[in-house]
Amino acid sequence: MGLLTRVEEILNIPMEFFHRQKGFHPVDLNRMALRCMEQGCRKGIKSHYAPNNFSVHLSPSDHHDLFPFLDTIRSDIFCELDKVVSERGYILAGKLRVQILEDKQTEEGLPQVTGSMEGGDEPETFVSFTADTQKTDHDKQPLETPKQKPIPLEPITMLEEGLTLLRDGATEEAMEIFSKTEDALGETSEFHAAMTVASQMKGDQEEAKKHMLLLSDLQNPQLPWKTDRTPEKNTECKTLKLETDIPGVSLLFGASTIQLENKYQDPSATVENKVAAVADIQEGDVVVLGTVRLHLVVSS
Repeated sequence: MGLLTRVEEILNIPMEFFHRQKGFHPVDLNRMALRCMEQGCRKGIKSHYAPNNFSVHLSPSDHHDLFPFLDTIRSDIFCELDKVVSERGYILAGKLRVQILEDKQTEEGLPQVTGSMEGGDEPETFVSFTADTQKTDHDKQPLETPKQKPIPLEPITMLEEGLTLLRDGATEEAMEIFSKTEDALGETSEFHAAMTVASQMKGDQEEAKKHMLLLSDLQNPQLPWKTDRTPEKNTECKTLKLETDIPGVSLLFGASTIQLENKYQDPSATVENKVAAVADIQEGDVVVLGTVRLHLVVSS
């Protein structure tokens, strides 16, 4: 695979490093949540009633290691559960909710997922699952990237050396090498992808955010507002994502929900004057996106 088509592979490096250190994959959390929903279902005469409130419990160390990806993991779990609810016609007691919690009682490498039916004053928890350590193979689909000017071989070789160090967890050494390639590679997607993951692994979220925004600009030139109606390949998620011109802010339309995703908690994007990484939008709520003011009205 050529360097200029490897952005997604680079962005996956922190996950690969995490996988080697831990006994479970983040995708296992999706499987656990789905099993939790299935086991928690109650049969009615014509319908099945499923849990709607899910909590993923991670040990402090697992929570720390996965922190840069928690919003994505939570969104993936929500998407999978919402798809099952839509496909199987499950009845929920309330809105579908997923939260990821740091739990000191949870053992390292053994996350737990609990599900409950929560619509009244007394939620009932039906089932919980603890991760197994069975490995799962993942198909990688590289992102399509805009064509870029050819770059000298030496900086590419240095970048590869830095990526190898990142895979081994040598973050400081990798960043030192990346800094030496900035003059030659500073306008490429690969450089900013590498700096994004290196900053994430170092724990410098501000630096990671800066490079992620630059990467986004390179990946999506002249698209300040775009609608992606096509789910990623190898998934059947029916969520519509409407991206705004505010970095990290999108509207997510599920089968039965509407949410505002605000990855960087930009204060210019609010639901009912509140800022959150992910917020459910309910009937009557006022959503503000910069200078745009939206009011959700549900009509039959």
